[in-house]
Amino acid sequence: MKWIILINLSWFLVISLIAQAVHNIQITSFSFAPNNLSNVLIGDTIRFTLVSGNHTVVSTNVPPGANTFNFPTGSGDYIPNVVGTYEYQCGIHNSMKGSFTIASTSKSNVKNDNIEFYPTNVSNFINIKSDKSIELVQIHNLLGTNLLQETPNSNYLKLELEHLPNGCYFLTVKTVKGTITQKIIKH
Repeated sequence: MKWIILINLSWFLVISLIAQAVHNIQITSFSFAPNNLSNVLIGDTIRFTLVSGNHTVVSTNVPPGANTFNFPTGSGDYIPNVVGTYEYQCGIHNSMKGSFTIASTSKSNVKNDNIEFYPTNVSNFINIKSDKSIELVQIHNLLGTNLLQETPNSNYLKLELEHLPNGCYFLTVKTVKGTITQKIIKH
């Protein structure tokens, strides 16, 4: 028996516009540096970079409703989606531990009215229009993995999404005015 469920998800496109920052955590010898981060916002990227040694990164405790993460090679990007404290450790060396705390989504350095996303019903493409030149566009999945990156250096981009499976993604757009992250649903 095959079930088909149709849901109108077009209103999800304009969920939230938030500033995005990248917080780097380097993995060397037997430590995470820094091993504790604060002042991180929902939509910011936590970037784990393996500098030396043989290490992995595994989430050990995340807030209820948050996605877990696991980087078997030690390197990877994670975008937190829930306020709270996230704890992690090396899966090989259990004494290597760290954490980051997500405060809120209150910081914003881009006004909502200078970037447009359409259509609201995302399927095979999305148009991005800005009053400033668009320098970088990225698509991340809910685990923070970068799936697509474009550098249009123009005020308009038609971003092809047909190769992505249906689901929820974060669309990041960087202009000279700042960076925003937009949650989108492709169906």
